[in-house]
Amino acid sequence: MENKESFNYTYSSIHKEEIEKIRNKYIQNQESDLDELRKLDQKVTNTATFGSIVVGIVGLLVNKIITKKLREKYGPRILELSERLLKE
Repeated sequence: MENKESFNYTYSSIHKEEIEKIRNKYIQNQESDLDELRKLDQKVTNTATFGSIVVGIVGLLVNKIITKKLREKYGPRILELSERLLKE
């Protein structure tokens, strides 16, 4: 009588996923045309958004500077007129 003992072990799906995840780190990924298209679209969108934010901030600062200068210039006359109108 022949006794054949064998040991079989199968990885569970969780282990396979983990192994694939580790393995994929070391595989040189080939970028598809769709991946490249997505990256280029993101670059355009992000650059435009960044530019808009910069222009908005600069515009806000310019507006504050102009408003401050105009208040200094016209402030005394505005106060004078408002005092006169309040006394009426």
